[in-house]
Amino acid sequence: MFASKLQRMCAGGVTQSTFLMKQQAMMLPATQRYFGANEKVLKRRMTSVGNIGKITKAMKMVAASKMKGNLARL
Repeated sequence: MFASKLQRMCAGGVTQSTFLMKQQAMMLPATQRYFGANEKVLKRRMTSVGNIGKITKAMKMVAASKMKGNLARL
């Protein structure tokens, strides 16, 4: 599997050394992110993520509305 994947990547223009570096990086243990030891920091982070989700949803709604208006004008 490794060899066939390497051949596909090389055919796509990725060099062998780049492929091997990426494979080695994937084999390294993942580092854990430290968000703070107390619940207050964690709760604030959760709130922030929720607010980002709300902003993203609003932006999608605005984009859909603009697209609907543009299609109506065509």
